[in-house]
Amino acid sequence: MGRHGDRNSKGSLGCGCFLMLFVLAGWGFTFLIFPKIPDYDEAMRDGERVPGTVVRIETVENVTINNKHPRKVVYRYGEDQEGTMTMALDESAKEGQTVQVRVLGQYAYPEGIRPLAQPGWLKVVLIGGALLAVLFIGFGILRLLVIGGALFAAGRGLAKRQDPNQPPPPPPPPAA
Repeated sequence: MGRHGDRNSKGSLGCGCFLMLFVLAGWGFTFLIFPKIPDYDEAMRDGERVPGTVVRIETVENVTINNKHPRKVVYRYGEDQEGTMTMALDESAKEGQTVQVRVLGQYAYPEGIRPLAQPGWLKVVLIGGALLAVLFIGFGILRLLVIGGALFAAGRGLAKRQDPNQPPPPPPPPAA
């Protein structure tokens, strides 16, 4: 067994691939868990303010985050238009509560009630993990290229030592 023969490690290439799979699984998990809130920031910044009312609060039973079920707020605004949004876990609203709704195109979100959204730190961690995985994979590929180049050079060196233009060695003398 060689110096590294007793290790079970696959090196940086295997580590990078494993980390990339872990990051992709994490990204998929967050994609499934956190609700989509398209154009939320734009609507809150540029949307038209319209008076609205909280119609009801619904508990989302099939999701548990930190032993809590998120709640969905259903609100009515404008001329009999209705919208829903999953509230952040620490947010609360009451049925009949008056709210201002920011409307931008087809999207409408109530002011003063934060939505359940993917935390910014989680996105940074996932992007950092993906960059680290790419770095590991790059080092692994570079290592394979260096090893392959060294083997190629060694093979050429051996081939040059065995010059095909050189006559073969003479046969051994006959035994008497």
